[in-house]
Amino acid sequence: MLASQIGDGWLVGHRHTTHHLKKMHERILENTKKERI
Repeated sequence: MLASQIGDGWLVGHRHTTHHLKKMHERILENTKKERI
């Protein structure tokens, strides 16, 4: 029970982190495009 709760919490946290990194990466790409123009 406890182990599965920790596992679920890790999955949710990992998914959130991945989503956040993806957003940051998209923002960086947009910024580099603006600088080139």
